[in-house]
Amino acid sequence: MRLAWVNGRVEDLAVAAVSAADRGFLLGDGIFETMRARGKQVFRLDAHLRRLAAGAARARIPVPPEVPAALASLLQAGRLTESALRLTLTRGVGGDGLAIARAAEPTLVISLGPLPDVPEAWYRKGLSLRLTSHRLGSRSPTAGIKSLGYLPAILALHEAREAGADDALLLDERDRVAEATASNLFWVSPAGALLTPARSCGILPGVTRAAVLELARDSNLAVEEGEWPLQDLSDAREAFTTSSLRGVVPVTRLNGVPIGEGEVGARTRQIQQAYAELFRRETELVPHVESALATTTADAVPDRVNRHDG
Repeated sequence: MRLAWVNGRVEDLAVAAVSAADRGFLLGDGIFETMRARGKQVFRLDAHLRRLAAGAARARIPVPPEVPAALASLLQAGRLTESALRLTLTRGVGGDGLAIARAAEPTLVISLGPLPDVPEAWYRKGLSLRLTSHRLGSRSPTAGIKSLGYLPAILALHEAREAGADDALLLDERDRVAEATASNLFWVSPAGALLTPARSCGILPGVTRAAVLELARDSNLAVEEGEWPLQDLSDAREAFTTSSLRGVVPVTRLNGVPIGEGEVGARTRQIQQAYAELFRRETELVPHVESALATTTADAVPDRVNRHDG
């Protein structure tokens, strides 16, 4: 079952539609969040809402107050054991060319469906990364925003797939390791420390990334967020990616060369298991989504964002 909540109505995703004049469609003028739910519980809902609010504030798009009710009604209608949610917020219809129309009403679309198919072998044997020619702009005004403009990532993934890899590795404009096309990156150094690129590299600050950092620190693992050249990743003992829908996925090859022994490492397995347990525990204990949203939205969406007129 695939459903969508579009400006107040829950519909079949196949027939749900927005205006052809919507700026999200015409200009990619919007932001989005991707979330994972079990039953009616969204994992780390408050973190997703805070990131949505932060991105909306930077994009100068007001966050509609009906987000809580929309999520709750969609999860109720979907009745899936586990589901993928995508919340898309655009500036709506209006404006002359690129100019922002003050009276524009934002468009809110939330879709719900099954979790995407991920090759089971990725979790058992690891995926492969290929360095792409595309670069992440760490100094861009939109760095760190989950914006609708994903063409660079699309082209980077296509380039990697054409070269026989599963995903692309992106560096920033100063040739520092950044992220994969839709996930954050971690690796274990020869000294045993868990490393991940810092936000200064232009990465998207992933919700799953933050959860893994918490798990690692709670386990007293040495963790470093920093800026590293490609060679540091090449010298890694093991590596993995993190994302909301895929969770923790091992990486065992880079540019056709094995990372470490070319097998899923013990540290990666440890974090995979810890994250799976965290997801299970938190989606059992979190209050009903409508109550959770009611309490988190007030904090996650500042008044200055809700009042913004475009």
